[in-house]
Amino acid sequence: LNSPYSLHLDLRQSLDTLEKGMTSDVRRNIKKAGARNIQWKAGNDAVLVRELLRLYDEMLTIKGVDSFGDRHKKIPSLCAGRNALIFNAYLDNEAVSSCLVLRLGNKAMFRERATGYKGRGLGVSHALIYHLLEHLKKNGIEHLDLGGIGPHDPTLRGVNSFKLGFGGELVEYMGEWEWSNAPWLRRAVNLAAWFKRILT
Repeated sequence: LNSPYSLHLDLRQSLDTLEKGMTSDVRRNIKKAGARNIQWKAGNDAVLVRELLRLYDEMLTIKGVDSFGDRHKKIPSLCAGRNALIFNAYLDNEAVSSCLVLRLGNKAMFRERATGYKGRGLGVSHALIYHLLEHLKKNGIEHLDLGGIGPHDPTLRGVNSFKLGFGGELVEYMGEWEWSNAPWLRRAVNLAAWFKRILT
């Protein structure tokens, strides 16, 4: 149902080492954002959740789509858990970029990211991830999974370019397994999965 590929960043490395593994475009945008008076905030209180949702709505409007499947609807419930971390960038006291990661022990998984109108063209999207890495390292996170990419899917060119720019190790997960031995049930589940791909 989803791409089995993802990117893994080893946060046991120094921030300097991680930065050296990033592309020149990413490093340039980090420097560009650093020239502005951007503040960073981490947490998962109601205000941060609202700001993430507002920026997500703006991003959908910018991209000209109504939704990304049912991902938007799941954000509030994902943010409710104590393992959720929202990391925001502020310019002139207004949230301009936001992301959500989920933590488990010394590992974290990147879940959502959104940049609104005001944050576009400022290099803030790349800087947000850079400062997120810094925050996670300071708080004992040693591994970050940047989430799915589709290296062989041309429709995911933008996502691939953004995430691959941070370096890291390309990993391939095992993917989904068919759990039913009953042929009729297996065919029904596969048909439902096919319809989901067509409709989303």
